[in-house]
Amino acid sequence: MLPLVRRHAEDAAFYWQLLSSSAGATEVPARRARHFAETLALHLEGLGLADADGRDVALQSLQRWRKPGEVFAALHAALTLPPGPEQTQAVQAVFAVVTPSPDSLLRGAISALAWAEPAHAAPWLAQALQAEAVSRVAALRTYALRGLPVPDWSQQVRHESAFVRAAACRAAPAEASSVLLTLRADADLAVRAESVLAWARLVPSNERSSEDSAQAASLLWRSVAEQLQLLGAATGWNRMHAQRRLARWLRHLAWLAPLGHPGVQQLLTQLPPRLALSFILHHGDPRHLGFVLRALHQPDSARWALWVWRCLSGVEPEAAGLTLPDAPLDLDAPLSAAQQDADHGLPLPDAAAVAAHPASRIAFSADQRLLMGQPVLPQTLRALLDPASNQPQALRFVAAHALEQLLPAYALNLRASPAVQAAQLTRMGISQ
Repeated sequence: MLPLVRRHAEDAAFYWQLLSSSAGATEVPARRARHFAETLALHLEGLGLADADGRDVALQSLQRWRKPGEVFAALHAALTLPPGPEQTQAVQAVFAVVTPSPDSLLRGAISALAWAEPAHAAPWLAQALQAEAVSRVAALRTYALRGLPVPDWSQQVRHESAFVRAAACRAAPAEASSVLLTLRADADLAVRAESVLAWARLVPSNERSSEDSAQAASLLWRSVAEQLQLLGAATGWNRMHAQRRLARWLRHLAWLAPLGHPGVQQLLTQLPPRLALSFILHHGDPRHLGFVLRALHQPDSARWALWVWRCLSGVEPEAAGLTLPDAPLDLDAPLSAAQQDADHGLPLPDAAAVAAHPASRIAFSADQRLLMGQPVLPQTLRALLDPASNQPQALRFVAAHALEQLLPAYALNLRASPAVQAAQLTRMGISQ
């Protein structure tokens, strides 16, 4: 019995990691990602059926490996218990491992809370809002993911921990826009940035003045600049965490920055090339195709630049004869971004052929973003998000972010449980 339970725990952690990382995966199509989510759900069911053995084995695995996937499996197993002292004790055992290392482990806990049965998680979430900082952050992030109102939100946003205040911004209610404006002057970098992102979420783009949007973009750009400096000095796991935060802020800045703004070109020159290319992809302004074409000549970014060009233009490079054969694999070469791109199946571009292709001279409108060669409109984005189209998860992630900016009620969480994703797709008119 125990070997089977252990297999459920190990595979749950493994499939959670696959699903979590698939949002940026160019080689994982929608149907494959759905398989990850469904298989993960089955292993979680197996842990739940094992009852106390499932919780014990998942916790032991977490205590041994101390990875976010193991946090997810152990916390989800603990939350299969009905609310009460036994559940509280089981959850506390998981957070005893998470609390000393929140930067690396907390995302697994947040994901487990979002996947758990709402009736089982709700009492703990409410209690956590009065607990220590790490538990508060986990609860606030879960409220935000579930779109639920936070009890006594104003208390959380005034908390002494900047970690908590930043999380409270993510869960800000509709009436909090004035409070968020005051947080732009907070002493903490993350709180300042998250207050801008929350304001942009609560104030629809068609209700903002151009001055307000420009000010918000300027504030977020300053946060990005500070985060770039921190990234330059960071190493190890801290560097990975700093990269994730920076990438998230840049995705939002790409939507706050007006199309055609002269400051965007300056921003692109200051960002690392791969981050600059990702910004262009989310920004969707074909004016910056020249930057993408120049990046095709840089070994470390050439394959990623071709991916961005493909997503902007809608042209499949290999089918159009725009790629070159790969060089023989050098097993002694140091690990690099170019090698990782090759491992992920991204082809090597024929830079001259791509530059000569008609799609590299796309006619554009001054006020229209572009994705897959089409204007970024809700109906276009819904078609890309439909699992039946089987688009790569990395492209669906861009489309999901864009649709949420245009229509916040149509948010799609590509890392959510199969049931949550199905409900979100149904809400936007996509039948399963």
